[in-house]
Formats: sequence, structure tokens, C-alpha cells
Amino acid sequence: MPLNGIPPTVTLGALQQKRECASGRTYADYGFWGGLMPGHLKDLPLLAQAGVIGFKAFMSSPGDKDKEAFRRSDDRTLKEGMRIIAETGKVLALHAEHEPIVARLTREARSQGHLGAESYTASRPIAAEVEAVETALRYAAESGCRLHFVHISSGATAERIREARNSGLDVTLETCPHYLCLTDSDFAAMGAVAKCAPPLRNAEEQDKLWNKLQEGWFDFLASDHSPCPAELKTGTDMFEAWGGIAGVQSTLELMLDEGHLKRGIPLPQLARLLSGAPAERFGLDPVKGRIAIGCDADLAVVDLNTSYTLQASDLYQQHRTSPYIGRPFGCKVKKTLLRGRIMYNDSEGLLNPGNGRELGAVYSGAMNISL
Repeated sequence: MPLNGIPPTVTLGALQQKRECASGRTYADYGFWGGLMPGHLKDLPLLAQAGVIGFKAFMSSPGDKDKEAFRRSDDRTLKEGMRIIAETGKVLALHAEHEPIVARLTREARSQGHLGAESYTASRPIAAEVEAVETALRYAAESGCRLHFVHISSGATAERIREARNSGLDVTLETCPHYLCLTDSDFAAMGAVAKCAPPLRNAEEQDKLWNKLQEGWFDFLASDHSPCPAELKTGTDMFEAWGGIAGVQSTLELMLDEGHLKRGIPLPQLARLLSGAPAERFGLDPVKGRIAIGCDADLAVVDLNTSYTLQASDLYQQHRTSPYIGRPFGCKVKKTLLRGRIMYNDSEGLLNPGNGRELGAVYSGAMNISL
């Protein structure tokens, strides 16, 4: 993603820096996202031509106070950016929360000294998610921009996006394991390690998400992995703590455990949500996302009869924080393969570093873009 780093990926130079950092160091194939941000509209077609998978924008503040960090898109930037991105054929992924609602409620809570999990959750209501989605859908209808809504947390928002798709808009949506496996009660008990935006919802809202997932309303399941040093996930001020959940390593096991073993969702449906549909949406489907002749042999071998409890020592991410530490899982990844080569097994850990390659999205249209 273009954020969580300085500089954000909003210029060709920043993209090249990320490419240099990743080259020869990864255990998985990867792609880069470009950022839609005020002041960088002219960079969008350049990034598209340079091979970014798609673009990402925030409709509310990402929260990083560094003046060089990624910033939210105001309405003018969003509208004009969507027009330009539509001409590139790329997808725009949106963090959809309405900034005026969130900012006002945040000011009110902080002014009254209400800094805990319950106050943070109340400052980012479902209404803010719905309002942002409706605004983006209007702009997409005007521009023809392909949209993907990331980390949708509520049933009402999913319904609004489904209505737009049924009306002919090219739009997809995802939800995340943390919205399906954790609630606002877990946030209150765990503290900052379970802080994210949009925030975790209540058990009733969680049930709506599971129902809509089983009924086929969601296109993807995605981790929204947002790691940070442990010291940024401490304290009692939930407005100041780092906002994001680190969970990419647990995504597959969580969804197989909660989705398949406990709720009976068929394995092919989960495989499509986790792999097939994302590969199709971002132009990687000729070689990724399916088990088929001609596709890359990217495989996960999972034992559905082995249980274990996640420990911090099991995590391979740089910062070993996760709300799932101490959680029992009813299945376990035993082995992973990248293009047929074993990259991990549960007895030896990570193997064969540096075999990951950058993926380029497939685009067949001409790029004659007006600025």
C-alpha cells in the first residue's frame, strides 16, 4: 500500500524506492499500489504506466501526523483523481469514512476527556462509513472509475454497495477477519492492539457480516494488515494509539477455522474470497488465484485436524503484535509453495528467501490521459 512509510507512493521516485527495498528480499510475489493524494494528480498516469496494481485513497485522515506522510483526499482531489484513474483502467481502492463526521465526533470526545475504546468506536459510526460510500459511488457514476471498497465493517454499507453494483457500477467490496472474529467488546478488553478504522462493531453487526458473506455479498476477504512497533500500541488514549490490526499471517487460518470448520462455508467459496476474486479484480488472473494448468503453483497446505494456540513466537512479521495471540485455532498451515517451490513448512519455518517477484497488472487499453 502507498502509506505506512515515508515517502508515500505518490511519485515515481517513491515507487522506485519501494521496488529497491523489496527486490531480492521477499517470500511471496507482490505488487505495488499507487496513492491518490492532494498535490499529486499529475503523478497518477505516470504511476499507472510504471505498473502499479491500482490506487488507494483515504476519505478520512489516515492519522499520521508527519507532514510528509500520506494524506486524505478532499472532494476535489477525489473527483478529479477518479476521472484520471478511470482513463488508466486501474482500480481505486477507498478507505470510506466521512471525515466531517469523524472529525467532529473526535473533537467532542477528546474535549470531554473521553479517550477509551468505547469513545473511539462511537466517533466512527456506521453512518460515517455509509456517507463516504455514497459520496464515492456518486463520483464513480460520473467518472466511470472502477472502485473497490476496502475493510467494510457494516451490513448497511454492504447493502448500499450491492445496490450500486446492481445498477451497473463497476464496484467491489471486501471485509476483514477482524470484523468477523472480533467485536467492540474485544477492543474494550484488549486495548490498542485491537484498534482499527473503521472500528470493530458489536456482535449483532458481526452476525450481519457473516450472513452477507455466506450469501455472496462480499467479493474478497482481506487482512488490511497494518503493523507497527509495539510501543505504538500502548496507553489508554485510543485516539492517539496506532490504528491498524496486524493479521496477515492469521488470515487464512482464521477464515478456515471460523468460516469452514465452525460455520460450514464451503472451501471453494473461501478460496475464491481469499485468492481467486482478488486475482481477477487486479488483473493477475492469467497466472494467479487458481489451481489450474498454466497457473503458478502458489499453494497452502493446511491440516484441518490440527489445533494450536498462536504465540508471539509463531509470528514472522517484524513487529510481533497481534490481537490473535493466545487464540486457539482449529487448523494449521503446514506448508506453503511459491511457483512450486517450498517457502515455508511448520518444522523449519521460512525457507528460500528472495524468490518473490513483482507482479504487473494486465492492462490492454491505451493511456491517452488528459490532465
